[in-house]
Amino acid sequence: MVEHERTILLIVEGERDVQVAAEHLFRLGYDRVAGYLHDGMTSWQNAGLPLDRVGEWTVHELDARRRILA
Repeated sequence: MVEHERTILLIVEGERDVQVAAEHLFRLGYDRVAGYLHDGMTSWQNAGLPLDRVGEWTVHELDARRRILA
């Protein structure tokens, strides 16, 4: 979960994806989208930059985390 005051950088494949993601985030109360990584993860991998994984949450884990932040 990300606090609404945090600046967000998007990783997307194209400009249309930026627009769609920013609209969805705005509806959720996130209006600080600062930019995006052009060509998404493809650019990142082609530049030889390190990769890592983010763990997954179940719906119940997400709800529990949301309740803590509320």
